Amino acid sequence: MLCQYQLLPEPVLSRLPESYRPSELIRQEDLDFLRRHPSYLPEMDLDRPGLQAALSRFVECSVEREVDDGNGQAAGSVRYTRPRWEAASLRTSPILNPSSPTRRLIALNQWIHRHPETTTTWQTVLFERTPTGWRADFQRPEQEALHPRQIRSCSDPSRPVARLFGPGMSMPRLLSGSWPTYTRDAYEARVQGLLIAQCRITTEGETKDCCISKPLPHLEWAVLRQLSGLHFEPATDGGEPIEVEYVFRLRFSLPR
Repeated sequence: MLCQYQLLPEPVLSRLPESYRPSELIRQEDLDFLRRHPSYLPEMDLDRPGLQAALSRFVECSVEREVDDGNGQAAGSVRYTRPRWEAASLRTSPILNPSSPTRRLIALNQWIHRHPETTTTWQTVLFERTPTGWRADFQRPEQEALHPRQIRSCSDPSRPVARLFGPGMSMPRLLSGSWPTYTRDAYEARVQGLLIAQCRITTEGETKDCCISKPLPHLEWAVLRQLSGLHFEPATDGGEPIEVEYVFRLRFSLPR
């Protein structure tokens, strides 16, 4: 369910069907945190009643590996394949604001037929044994204590900076994670333009110390959160993995 309704890696509760109670899937500590911080997970423009249920029909999920430590903690590796929802061509009235659920499914099937490309990622899900059974553990209160929410500017002198990616280096290649997409607030405010962010990509392929050098309204925090969840095959120089400062130029355009 968590994978099918795209609650990985972020528990965006508005994506769940009304018939499912979040407390049956997610531990109470995370749910309490989200209630105290309602804007912590900005909703995408696709997060609207009925739409996620329709999109879930085109998502494929499979559990690749499970590990139980025997002490009330477990983890699962999930393979997640979906169409490329970030495409602007998906944002049409028959899909976003259909006259009926049937018309939405027809429009989605037509779109999938024209755009068969998919993207596949692997997500690790933590679980905790609770008195009422196993629940997904998103570590939201713990992560907030370690990394308080902030929109960091690239001009911050305390921010660690690596060697800038440039000529002679191999391009980092995305292995897992999803590229940033519109938030609902940005979509409804008709925000368009170029957002520029930077991250350190380590020799292990992790993104660190992401920052914004050219902002766009209603998008900065969501972009930093999504970039921080990406994992790359690292850049190389002379065949050796290197840590680089990489510039992400993200253009947001509304459908015509």
